[in-house]
Amino acid sequence: MFQNQEFISALANEEFYLHVLCEEDANDVYEAIIDSLAHLQKYPATIPWVLNKQSLENTKLYCQTVQDNLSKNKDVVFVIRHKKTERLIGLVGLHNICWEIPRLEIGFWGNIVFNKQGLMKQAIQRLLEALQVHYNFKRIEALVDQENQDARKLYERLGFQLERIMRNALRNPVDRSLRHLCIYTILTE
Repeated sequence: MFQNQEFISALANEEFYLHVLCEEDANDVYEAIIDSLAHLQKYPATIPWVLNKQSLENTKLYCQTVQDNLSKNKDVVFVIRHKKTERLIGLVGLHNICWEIPRLEIGFWGNIVFNKQGLMKQAIQRLLEALQVHYNFKRIEALVDQENQDARKLYERLGFQLERIMRNALRNPVDRSLRHLCIYTILTE
């Protein structure tokens, strides 16, 4: 579904392009995880996989799982790459897709090397626009740890509205503290 050429063509500009994650991306994803791990580990309640042992083999398995899920049209993960250097800027995932409404959840993580350059915002904005034009999603949700101010600000700059804060919705697997979960949404008619 998400691999039609017109949709994929809409996911690029002069600086970056997005494509569906595949096994060939594993090395670059692994390197970006290692570079960004200290930052990502600040939010283990919403990004629990950062606590797992990171290895190239595990990253390859993740890429294979993403490819397997793609055929079910329930989840898809896109790689964001810098056009000139081919470096991995980050990943953005569409999860829990419900085609009946249609609605989905969106999540991302960025390579710390590209932090604060605006490329993640531009890439996610491009993806959101393409989702509206090609698939007419009525509800797009982003679930964010309340303490993750960078992600919250990014979603707000993208036009997401804070719909609610679920208090004590998550447990931090490191210190067992309870975390609040912010639910951001974009709604269309």
